[in-house]
Amino acid sequence: MAICHFYFKYDDRECQSGEQIASDLLKQLVYQSGILPIGLEKLYVDSKTGLAPKLSVITDLLISSCSAFYSTFVFLDGLDECTDEQQSEVIVLVKRLSSSGIRVLLTSQPQLIPLVSTFGTFVSIEIVAKKEDLEAYVRQRVESARNNTALGETLVNELIAGAEGM
Repeated sequence: MAICHFYFKYDDRECQSGEQIASDLLKQLVYQSGILPIGLEKLYVDSKTGLAPKLSVITDLLISSCSAFYSTFVFLDGLDECTDEQQSEVIVLVKRLSSSGIRVLLTSQPQLIPLVSTFGTFVSIEIVAKKEDLEAYVRQRVESARNNTALGETLVNELIAGAEGM
């Protein structure tokens, strides 16, 4: 079994193209299998000469690499952190991976559920933080802050109460 992941970050959008995501996932699979898929060396040589690899080529290599495993799980975390164009590329990638038998787990804010529901087989699970989890997180972040000042209970409670999802 293989598990690979990609974490989308709002402040790192330039590294979240479909090609970069598929390449990152491919690296993880090759590392886990120890087998270089046919065509990977050519892709590497082409990239060194300035020829940018296409998403479809990288995805084909990614899918072929999955044959070394009895099942493969791809975890994509935070689709809502991408631009609209990047989201479209990710949707194309997810559809290709899913149709080849790869299990894809995708997290996002609820506003993208209509976009994601076009995948066909789709299960949505809502995850909401508990008050205790938020309180522990806020306290931990405040305590580890560089310019730590004592926060009163009132401020901590206001931060927690104002969090979306509560």
